[in-house]
Amino acid sequence: MNRILIFLLFFISSQLSAQSVLYTLKIDQPQKHLAAVTIEIPTHDQDSILLAMPAWAPGRYVIYNFSKNVFDLSAQDSAGKILPLQLIDKQTWKVVCPGVSKIVVNYTVFGHTLDGTFSYIDSSGASINGSSLFLYLRNGKNHPVQLRII
Repeated sequence: MNRILIFLLFFISSQLSAQSVLYTLKIDQPQKHLAAVTIEIPTHDQDSILLAMPAWAPGRYVIYNFSKNVFDLSAQDSAGKILPLQLIDKQTWKVVCPGVSKIVVNYTVFGHTLDGTFSYIDSSGASINGSSLFLYLRNGKNHPVQLRII
């Protein structure tokens, strides 16, 4: 009975992991106030994915322009082939990915505002606000998410 339970837990865990959106936050250039973000996204057989940067932060009643601090945005399939990106509006990008099972999105974020709304990164530490760092799936807010911080 215990072996069956362990197998079922392992199977369910691996299935959830395969369907999860995996974010990796790497702060390897703190002296430049930079964070590198990688997102691994299962496409669920969609021909395109919409990614957006929030324009809000929890507890704040102001519209922000967090996307102004995003640069070097790129997308590729799991084999490393570059995928087309199209800017839809000031905070939304369309990744064209027909026939691709998973996309990998990479970008860099500048964080040098210590006000509780934006993120702040320097050599002594970091104050992270997810709204100012992480793109999200515009039509996939209910997908399970994992976050790895390096």
